[in-house]
Amino acid sequence: MREFPPQSLHGRWLRSSEEDTASELVYRPQGHRLPPSRGREGLELRPDGIAVRTFPGATDTAAHRFGRWRLLGDRLQLEFEGEGAATSTLELSDVSPDRIAVKR
Repeated sequence: MREFPPQSLHGRWLRSSEEDTASELVYRPQGHRLPPSRGREGLELRPDGIAVRTFPGATDTAAHRFGRWRLLGDRLQLEFEGEGAATSTLELSDVSPDRIAVKR
């Protein structure tokens, strides 16, 4: 198990589906040049443990879900609140200032 420093995940990350592979999902920091898209899934991971999931809404505007996050070694645990509350765990395969890769 690799361990990643929590501060390496702080910020807003957008899914770069163009870079996904059969084994990984790729996220890039907000501001990274990505091809045009009608909407992208994203995550904001704040230093205080707040998580914000962004996804394309029904009217092509971004929808948001709020929750909490924590890092356990190489596993990012996300707990979202509200209707359909859910907990998910993402296994990180790579974390750098310009890329997060999550195992499928």
